[in-house]
Amino acid sequence: MSFIDNISCETHKMTHTGENTFKCQFCEKSFKRKCHCEKHEKIHIDEKPFKCQFCEMSFIDNISCKTHEIMHTGERLFLCQFCGKSFILRRNCRRHEMIHTGDKPFKCGVCGKSFITKWKLRRHEVTHTGERPFLCQFCGKSFITKWKLKSHEVTHTAEKPFKCQFCEKSFKQKSHCKEHEKIHTGKKPFKCQFCEMSFIDNRSCKTHEMTHTGEMPFKCQFCDKSFIYSYSLKIHEMIHTGDKPFKCGVCGKSFITKWKLQRHEVTHTDEKPFKCQFCEMSFIDNISCKTHEIMHTGERLFLCQFCGKSFILRRNCRRHEMIHTGDKPFKCGVCGKSFITKWKLRRHEVTHTAEKPFKCQFCEKSFKQKSQCKEHEKIHTG
Repeated sequence: MSFIDNISCETHKMTHTGENTFKCQFCEKSFKRKCHCEKHEKIHIDEKPFKCQFCEMSFIDNISCKTHEIMHTGERLFLCQFCGKSFILRRNCRRHEMIHTGDKPFKCGVCGKSFITKWKLRRHEVTHTGERPFLCQFCGKSFITKWKLKSHEVTHTAEKPFKCQFCEKSFKQKSHCKEHEKIHTGKKPFKCQFCEMSFIDNRSCKTHEMTHTGEMPFKCQFCDKSFIYSYSLKIHEMIHTGDKPFKCGVCGKSFITKWKLQRHEVTHTDEKPFKCQFCEMSFIDNISCKTHEIMHTGERLFLCQFCGKSFILRRNCRRHEMIHTGDKPFKCGVCGKSFITKWKLRRHEVTHTAEKPFKCQFCEKSFKQKSQCKEHEKIHTG
């Protein structure tokens, strides 16, 4: 590369050497450019000389101030040369254009994987080292990035700083608030390339498209199972590890997911806040309520991809499809026999032990299976 002046050339050379000439007079940080160092030092002295002409906010530099003012005017000066999409910031426009060109200038020195931005490369690089430098001040959990730490820490507090501009709802995460606001505007800018469906965010769109392609990028490290969603993989892997991080404060019972814990906790209170719109029944969670309401409507949304049989519940549909595929993911550790469901495995496992956990309520007899116990009790009741 060549440059129009010596200063620009010398500054560029530092990107190769890693040298940071300009040191902050207040802390240990150092910078390649003097202007970056001066800008940083204003954080220590809390100097913000540039004031927004539309509100009370002030900034440490003019560029930040002008960028903020565009938020008030809605002006989008920077257009993508490929699709015409407009942006408030030039850097956001350039980053977007890389999607069209396929340019990924930041390359990992360990595995060779490339990234559009430097911070994405840095976030990736720590996956090779296992380093998690950002610690939660409440529980000690560690994170790869600072923003993941901040996102986690709000789960310990009741604070919901991001308020919807259309209704009274507020959110712990800015991204959640932005996603919610699209419900009010009805805007769904992300269209599926295979069908007519559209989505409020790109991630939902890409995830949906996998249902067309059959792609399941998230693979279990313990078995051959793969998943469309990363969170589905994490929950599945806990079956292998036995990890149940969510613990009930009343009885000490642990759960794989937070919502399973919350659903369990209301069993201690007898609270059933979700009421059926068709009858007098109420439920401890919304999913159970919605599932019950389908009994009234007779709606069967879930179709078997092999024979077309319809089901009220997704889990029943998936369980049925295993009959077609022959998939039996739950394996007995003693004899190796496999089962479609976890409860069928558990029912089988007691045949290897002398355990008889189901006791008759009328006499001293006990049974290995609940169904056997119920059948026996009929002798007493006639």
